[in-house]
Amino acid sequence: MTCAVKVIDLSRMNEKYHKKFLPREIKSLCEVRHEYIIRIYNIYKMSNHMFIFMEIAKGDLAHYIKRVHAPMEEKHACKWFYQMVSA
Repeated sequence: MTCAVKVIDLSRMNEKYHKKFLPREIKSLCEVRHEYIIRIYNIYKMSNHMFIFMEIAKGDLAHYIKRVHAPMEEKHACKWFYQMVSA
């Protein structure tokens, strides 16, 4: 299986975020199951790094807009807006 890995350097994170917000965010990400949200497969912590193994995105809105360099057509905007709101 092919997946993406996000590496987080915990030593560069402020203590409040590391102790309070990061655990909540990780817990939420692991519990969410939705077709428009990237799925988390597994999380490993080694010394001062956290490795988050996740589904690979097929693309995103920011890259699409940068590639096109033009206003998005309404039908595409409606589709992407629906997906964001649904998620």
